Amino acid sequence: MPIIISKEGVIIMTSNMKKTANPARLIAVFAGILSALFIFAPALSAKGYSFSGIDMAFGVKIAQVGIFKGIKSLCILAIIGYLFPLIAAGFLLMGRSRFSSIFASSLLLVSVILMLAMRTYVKLKVSSMGAETFKSADWTMLWGLIVSASLAAFAFFISVYEVYKSFK
Repeated sequence: MPIIISKEGVIIMTSNMKKTANPARLIAVFAGILSALFIFAPALSAKGYSFSGIDMAFGVKIAQVGIFKGIKSLCILAIIGYLFPLIAAGFLLMGRSRFSSIFASSLLLVSVILMLAMRTYVKLKVSSMGAETFKSADWTMLWGLIVSASLAAFAFFISVYEVYKSFK
């Protein structure tokens, strides 16, 4: 393991530090963190109502009219979709091995797929006199979800490039 030592005898950089300080890797980390932060931006809309990513992930009460109540309940897949870019950024930032890049790439790919498919698996829970049914709404993707998925895809491509470079 080569070590660069200054004239004063202080260790400046090891080869492992060089891999982590790669500008492309840091851009992927930044893109992953930004992707996760877009959980607060508008994600989906239906019938004139828009919901943020945090509403889609953790649930929100939509309406209550008499005995009818509409709730968007907790969605684990949406939570995973927004959380995986943050975990991948941590692996890219802290990991110095080929495994960390491969694992981060896998997490980012799963995140992009989950974000793009969010319209299909997010359901509304409608209750009426104790009976609960789950209904699918006609969801439209909003700018927050599109930007978040795009940033995760950008970080994915950079991490795949890092994996490719590590095998050279």
